Amino acid sequence: MHCQLVIPGFLPPHGQWEDFITGLPLPALARLVARGNVVSTPVDNYEAWLCQRFSVSKQNDWPIAPVTLTADGGNAEDAYWLRADPVHLQANRDQLVMADCGMFNISENEAIGLTNTLNDHFRSDGFVFYPLQPTRWYLRFPSPLDLHCTSRRETAGKNIDLLLPTGDDAQRFRSLLNEAQMLLFAHPLNEARENAGQLPINSVWFWGGGRMPRIERPANVTVWGKENVVRSLASLTATPIASPSVDALLAQKNDQGEHVIVLGELEVPRQYGDIYNWQQAVTQLEENWFLPLLKALQTGRIKQITLTGFGDDRSVEIKITRTDLWKLWRNSRRLTDI
Repeated sequence: MHCQLVIPGFLPPHGQWEDFITGLPLPALARLVARGNVVSTPVDNYEAWLCQRFSVSKQNDWPIAPVTLTADGGNAEDAYWLRADPVHLQANRDQLVMADCGMFNISENEAIGLTNTLNDHFRSDGFVFYPLQPTRWYLRFPSPLDLHCTSRRETAGKNIDLLLPTGDDAQRFRSLLNEAQMLLFAHPLNEARENAGQLPINSVWFWGGGRMPRIERPANVTVWGKENVVRSLASLTATPIASPSVDALLAQKNDQGEHVIVLGELEVPRQYGDIYNWQQAVTQLEENWFLPLLKALQTGRIKQITLTGFGDDRSVEIKITRTDLWKLWRNSRRLTDI
């Protein structure tokens, strides 16, 4: 059995490892890093890595919108789709910082009410919002757009002014964004949310555009994960998928396959610079995953562990086999070295 841990938000911002891990007891993770083979690679983001794993080609952007739309029960047909997800923009001095829908709740009725208002305003311009899920909204176009967007995952917690769409069609969508913000700002549902102490949904974020791509099932792979994109890719390729559980994973008998385990606990605190909650989450990963998998590697129950972690613009891949555990000369590598 080969276990691949895939961890968005694993890499702190450049130069901040010490700030994130000082005082944390992480002996299993430290040993994996010290004895494993470590490779750092530039990568767009976690979603790009996933698409490549499922043989999805990049269009202008990685075409997440038609993939998740289809998994959400929509029909992508041969159209071009964009995600247009509900977000909250917080004014912070001279910039707008985005909080994505992982930071607040939105009900189905709220999603329908807000998109009905947007559709009443934009329908004559050919824009129709489809809220197939409360946190996942879509826009359909009959032909491709010249538009390059930044994924919601990369934008969360950051100044959006530097991350707005580019390309020949970008001005059209920047104008749409401004109009949508004015409509949402004045919406009674947002007034009710604020009165209830909730963040108002005062903007949308465009990303993940493209036509429905060809997707291939990875050979002999089982996916363990709750995150929407990996579950969508797995469901569309009939790849076995389950919720992450180290006990269920290690209960597999005579399994020679590869198990891709997506662990998203670090991503939100990493996005918003929340060091305390990142530390709490990585400590839980140590107890629940790194330590039991290391023990299973030591006893021969599994053959290899690969940890693939993501930061702003790169990934790090740490591969370790049982034989690597005895390579004592590698002990000089520390977490802060990766």
